[in-house]
Amino acid sequence: MSDTLEACVIGAGAAGLAAAITAAEQGVRVVVLERQARIGQSILKTGNGRCNLTNDAIGAALPLGTYRNQDFASNVLGRWDAAAVRAWFDERGLMTEADERGWVYPRTRMANSVLDVLRHRIAELDVELRCECQPEHVESAGEGFVLHLASGESLCSRAVILAHGGSRSVDIGGLSYQETAPILGPLGTDTAAIRGLDGVRVSAQLSLSRNERELFCEYGELLFRNYGLSGIVAFNLSRYARRGDHISIDLFPEDTEDGLAAFLGARRESLGGYDTQSFYDGMLHPRIGRLFRDSYANSHRLAHALKHWQVRMNAAPKPEQAQVLRGGYQVAAFRADRLEAYDYPGLFAAGECLDVDGPCGGYNLHWAWASGITAGYAAAAFSSSRFPSD
Repeated sequence: MSDTLEACVIGAGAAGLAAAITAAEQGVRVVVLERQARIGQSILKTGNGRCNLTNDAIGAALPLGTYRNQDFASNVLGRWDAAAVRAWFDERGLMTEADERGWVYPRTRMANSVLDVLRHRIAELDVELRCECQPEHVESAGEGFVLHLASGESLCSRAVILAHGGSRSVDIGGLSYQETAPILGPLGTDTAAIRGLDGVRVSAQLSLSRNERELFCEYGELLFRNYGLSGIVAFNLSRYARRGDHISIDLFPEDTEDGLAAFLGARRESLGGYDTQSFYDGMLHPRIGRLFRDSYANSHRLAHALKHWQVRMNAAPKPEQAQVLRGGYQVAAFRADRLEAYDYPGLFAAGECLDVDGPCGGYNLHWAWASGITAGYAAAAFSSSRFPSD
């Protein structure tokens, strides 16, 4: 067994690297354990390879329900909002810019740029990286923790930061854990109502209801697939959906049903020479128009169909398609201000390890950076005996 380390980070994704850099910048000797052969692989997949690393809307005053367990998360987000995280990256050499929606990317629009900056800072700080190294069990022992590795080796560390993502790959006996479920991915639905639309994209408003109660409503890009619904608005809906829920697609959310019916009646009169299919030209994607040809003759029936296109959800996102795994260590077991476990002084958690998730648009990656920085500061202070452990 080696000498006691000052701080050990389990996981070299976004949260783990942010935590390791922050702790090392406070003068703490840090070791990072990563089960994959390379660090930062999850970062390279984000934002379709462009790395949507935060969102300018993120701060303490977010709309209620933006994040799961938002009361807990707001303690971190209030101190590390979008401006603070962008400044953190700027100080380490990464230039960022926001698009018209407030979604923030590296100026290069390349996820590699984010990882390059983090790698460079890790090297400058002499943070030790151990790849293909899998801790299986962490136990409290005296003034620190013993980490039992898959290789049979054991390490001792004064402070430990859990940042291994949304899987229960590390056993912490007695620490409350919520089994994970994939979210922010495409949904399986009944397909009769959308047959023949695979690959068609539209802008639409999606509503989700259960037992006649609306749970979600959002406008955005929708992508039809042969198995169901994809696109950003469907991804966000997946955070609330269960098998059997009803999904309503509104293709004209800017109009009331009566207003749309009046428009359709006037359109029919002005385009009297058009046949049934041609009526939809310039108004709907041709393949969508074919689905509604039977409603062509009745303006009110057609308006209702276009604003209340119904499908039923029958399958959650597959793990390999989902951007986030919901679940992880229960937030009630951790101090919200420094992300330290109540029952295990010196044990911290960050990122997807904790049961916190947000919508598409940089919210989840922002949580990884902000919580990693918070845990890094707190672990460094604990390891240096500058933080009380009561």
